[in-house]
Amino acid sequence: MALYDNRVFKAGDKWWVAEVHGASGTGFSDPPRIMHETVIFTCLSDDTLKSLSASLPARRLRTMSHLSLVDVLNNATPFTDTRLPLRPTNAPDADELSSEHVVVDANGLRWVLRKTTQLRIEPNGVVEGAALEVICLDDSAMRREVALESSAYDEDEIVERVSLLFLPHYVTPMARPTTRYYRWKRVGVPNPPPSVEQGRCYAVDRYQDERGTKLTLNLLADDGTIVAKDVPRFYLEECAPKPPR
Repeated sequence: MALYDNRVFKAGDKWWVAEVHGASGTGFSDPPRIMHETVIFTCLSDDTLKSLSASLPARRLRTMSHLSLVDVLNNATPFTDTRLPLRPTNAPDADELSSEHVVVDANGLRWVLRKTTQLRIEPNGVVEGAALEVICLDDSAMRREVALESSAYDEDEIVERVSLLFLPHYVTPMARPTTRYYRWKRVGVPNPPPSVEQGRCYAVDRYQDERGTKLTLNLLADDGTIVAKDVPRFYLEECAPKPPR
């Protein structure tokens, strides 16, 4: 268990800290295997809000997608009747990154790409090559180094590649329904059928639960009709919900 593992992120117009504060295990191994962790959420933008809590599979906090983390927050339950002070120990440094060019992805997250170098192992030995440090300004966990094969690169493609490293996590809503939206991936999967518009977010009539018992999704049109049936989950990625009309 990564006790006190910490993630700072923005949900809507508020900043939150999510931190691991407990765990549970199962089985007869020695020591027992950790299966779930208790995560506490405290709002940094509004100190009148009480802290919330949620249970996550072990080591999931810093590996799930941003949209999934916001979904977990929206379905979290009150943490007793108190506010637990948490420190944003790994938040992106706004002052340090203020002069950098900002890229905004399809979900509205802000990113900065900085040129750097990294060591690589090649047939002729260890060499120093060009790389990019890819930093999300709205989520402290979403930060990676990407090796560059040439001096020319597409910023949006690099950001999308890093985003795909963070996996979806599926939540069964506790108090209210949550509609999920998906779009067809642009890389690494077959082209969508003619009925599916590339880049468009579609509602789904069901979604995979934590045990992975549902591996396909039906994509729905605005009127609720099915535009693509039993699409493999691997072909899709989460996207932001459509704004209300």
